[in-house]
Amino acid sequence: RRVVVSALAAAADMIGSIEPGDDITGVTMGQFSLIDLLEHLLDQTGPADVAISTWTAGIYDQERAAAFYANGRIRNIKWLVDPSMFSRRPELAGSMVGAFGVGAFRAVNTHAKFMTISNERWSLVVRSSMNLNPNKRLENFDITDSAEMLAFFDGIVGQYWRELPPSLDGSQAE
Repeated sequence: RRVVVSALAAAADMIGSIEPGDDITGVTMGQFSLIDLLEHLLDQTGPADVAISTWTAGIYDQERAAAFYANGRIRNIKWLVDPSMFSRRPELAGSMVGAFGVGAFRAVNTHAKFMTISNERWSLVVRSSMNLNPNKRLENFDITDSAEMLAFFDGIVGQYWRELPPSLDGSQAE
């Protein structure tokens, strides 16, 4: 287990290299967000399947995720988003659907922020207070390489994929 704390360091500098079986806990002052964690981890895992649960995102952060998807760093992506994300930020809906397709989304009443990143070698789970976009406040995260933890969180995502149709409007959010 590693514990890292910084008010200034970027994600890559703060976390450094990940190793199989790592369990990392970190506290920041909001100098980076979930998208920065994703980028740093993809740099180390190589192409991977990703699931992201977030309450909100910004255009810039969505564009970065779309670039990871377009260039093959993300092989497959599933988004759990709060339906209010698109009513609060309607400019995001068209952009995200254009990048990922409506089938990549399930709109559910959520405030949970987590991410899974997996491939043949890695079973990473990130649990965090961070949304996809930056928030210049005290934030925390945990990164765990664990097949058991991955199965748990991917099981949550999979349940929504089995039970709900694709949607951005929250019609199935209850």
